[in-house]
Amino acid sequence: MASASVFEEMVLLLGVDVDKSSFNKGENSIEKIAKKLAKVVAIGSAIGGVLTGAINQTTAQNEALAKSLGVSGEFLDAMSNSVKVLGFDFDKTADLVEEMNNKLGESKDGKLVGGVKDSLKILNIQFKDLKDLAPEEQFKKIGNAALKLKDHQKAVSAVDILMGGDANKIFGHFRATGLSFDKLIEKQIELNFQTKESKAGAIAM
Repeated sequence: MASASVFEEMVLLLGVDVDKSSFNKGENSIEKIAKKLAKVVAIGSAIGGVLTGAINQTTAQNEALAKSLGVSGEFLDAMSNSVKVLGFDFDKTADLVEEMNNKLGESKDGKLVGGVKDSLKILNIQFKDLKDLAPEEQFKKIGNAALKLKDHQKAVSAVDILMGGDANKIFGHFRATGLSFDKLIEKQIELNFQTKESKAGAIAM
């Protein structure tokens, strides 16, 4: 039997006049309600644990993939979240970096291959200004140039040549924001941080 003080506190919280003797009978008893609530809390904790595990696993996988491409997980995360509206995911943006790495890497022997020369010419970028940069910095430099170029068709064509067909759609979307590539990524990282805090709070609850 619950104590009178607990019952009274519950009545005060509910803000209604409840008869204690009837409230403690059958399915309405404080003890049975407490047991049901305990089950709900236990189920909620179990679900929270599963969600936490799934989120941690996905984060670890994304970080490993980003590292294999020479960029940060935060960077790829920012890009992928900004293009979810197009139906794209983390792997899709990772593909762009992978394609860029392949083509720029092949060109480091001295001959620009795979349309690299044409792409960089459209973007007004010198290969010598790219070749010694880390992949993430290379991507940012190309991204900023593509978003800065006035001619939309030339811009999306250039990234299409360098990074594959989906780059056309993705950078078309980026250009529509009216932001520089650096600013777009910066704003998305800020939003992602707020989202992660919200997820952590929800799971903790």
